[in-house]
Amino acid sequence: MKNPWTNIPIEEYEKHMSEVGQLQLFNSAFKHYFDLYHPKDIIVLGATAGNGFENIKHKTDSITAIDINNDYLLELKKRFPDLAHLSIICGDIQHLKSNNLSSDFIYAALIFEYVDLCKTILNIRNWLKNEGKLITVLQMPNENISTVSPTKFKSIEQLSEKMKLIDITYFEEVMNENNLKKEESKIITLQSSKQFYISVHSK
Repeated sequence: MKNPWTNIPIEEYEKHMSEVGQLQLFNSAFKHYFDLYHPKDIIVLGATAGNGFENIKHKTDSITAIDINNDYLLELKKRFPDLAHLSIICGDIQHLKSNNLSSDFIYAALIFEYVDLCKTILNIRNWLKNEGKLITVLQMPNENISTVSPTKFKSIEQLSEKMKLIDITYFEEVMNENNLKKEESKIITLQSSKQFYISVHSK
């Protein structure tokens, strides 16, 4: 079965995410932790067209953008032609096999809701350097709010069946089982009342 993420035009995705305030949240979280840790080797999971990449100001040795939609990645390359050491990988991160990836900063915003958490963490753990940081943004379950916010952008509705929210306690258990130590966490509430759990784990 074709992954619905490959059917959503980047324009509709970005307009939808901006309308519900999530594009801005993911951008600001990336900027905050990038400025805080000044990483040299960066991996962004579900990079789409590079939301937040304009915040990469200091010198880096490598920037790897991974996404399942190749059109998103091609748009990313167009938007950031001068971003040094940028490479793109099109693939499903839970099945992606690459022994060449090595990072001290992995950013994953609204990623684990669409993949097998345990499989994907095995890849992330292999890619993360010792003392490296995994920054995660998870949407918190709320039975009173639609998982996928309704907007006029109908292509987004394809994600409703694919998206599975993760219990935070279970998420932290998986992190602990994989020797990823929680350094900090916080909860952000948007105007829509959706809540997001932002965490930092280190290897």
